[in-house]
Amino acid sequence: MGKLYNPLVLVIFCVLFVLILALNISSSPTSEAEALVQWKNSLLESSSLDSWSLNNLENLCNWTGIKCNAVGIVSQIMIYNREINGTLAHFNFSSFSHLTYLDMSINKISGGIPVDIENATRLQKLYLFNNNLNGNIPSSIGQLRKLQTLDIRENNLNSSIPPELGLCTKLIYIDLSENTLTGPLPLSFSNLTQIFTLKLGHNHLSGELSPHIFMNWTELQEKNIENNGFSGYIPPEIGMLTGLDSLFLNNNNLIGPIPEEIGKLGVLEYLWLSENYIEGSIPATIGNLTKLRELYLKYNNLSGNIPIEIGSIGMDIINFDDVIQLYLDLSINNLGGAIPAEIGNLTMLRSLNLNNNQLSGDVPDSISHLIYLEGLFLNSNRFSGSIPEDLGITSDLTYVDLSKNNFSGKL
Repeated sequence: MGKLYNPLVLVIFCVLFVLILALNISSSPTSEAEALVQWKNSLLESSSLDSWSLNNLENLCNWTGIKCNAVGIVSQIMIYNREINGTLAHFNFSSFSHLTYLDMSINKISGGIPVDIENATRLQKLYLFNNNLNGNIPSSIGQLRKLQTLDIRENNLNSSIPPELGLCTKLIYIDLSENTLTGPLPLSFSNLTQIFTLKLGHNHLSGELSPHIFMNWTELQEKNIENNGFSGYIPPEIGMLTGLDSLFLNNNNLIGPIPEEIGKLGVLEYLWLSENYIEGSIPATIGNLTKLRELYLKYNNLSGNIPIEIGSIGMDIINFDDVIQLYLDLSINNLGGAIPAEIGNLTMLRSLNLNNNQLSGDVPDSISHLIYLEGLFLNSNRFSGSIPEDLGITSDLTYVDLSKNNFSGKL
């Protein structure tokens, strides 16, 4: 018995086949080459792209900065640091349906980021840093659902961060620093559960740090929001970011105490909270940060004694190439009491800055255990007694300021 075919099913199959075929050939070497040359011709300076020519069409995949996939369709455009001068206004993103990697960083590209960047739907990595881009980050960027890396730092972008960016849930790396971005951190960023690095420093961002965002960033390793206008408290939920190795919150308008939960960040290496309005005492849980290399708490309103647990920070530092690195700066606060003797446990300390506080009593003899110390700043306190005899035992000690205290005895 012969097979029976339903004509309607056959027609539907043919239509679907044609549609799929049309989608797959939406980009062709010719259309891509034409789009590249059209954009090149709009530039003020493009001498580094001389190979981009329709007379050289057969070598498209060998044009400067161009890489193709297995079927000869452009998949990567890498034209960083080429002295390119112009805008993206005539760059036709819809011509590059297979583009996964775009790097135009370190050039002289000005103007805005085009709205039609949304057409590069397969884009995974986007680098536009160190240019002269201005205007908004378009909300259409939220259509790039495969985007993993977004680096547009060092430009003149002056919008708020579009909430639609939170739709790009595959993002691992975001760097929007050194622009003039304004407004709050979008709550939609809580959707970025795979985020590994977030850099927003040196902008004009503001608003409070929502604890709901912190709760979902379990993969985060570096958070840098320094030099902005963020306000409010450091949420206790910061302790949920247990993979964090760098936290830069300095130069903002943060208030309130350092949460005790900071001690849960057991792999933290860099903690910068300087130049805020943080008050209260330094939590004893700071001693749990045994991998810490840099602790900067200067220019705040901290009070109380320096906890003895501070002698445990950095105890588990792993040295690379025998480089000793541990820096402690608690200067320009309202800290009182004596320097705990446990400070002598920080044998890898390079710099100790406690100036401009209300510290008193004797400088502990244990400070002479800091054999790698290069800088010691104890000025503008209320120290008394004699200066420890073995203070100069280290040949590395270069900078010392003990002025404006009540020391006595022989030098």
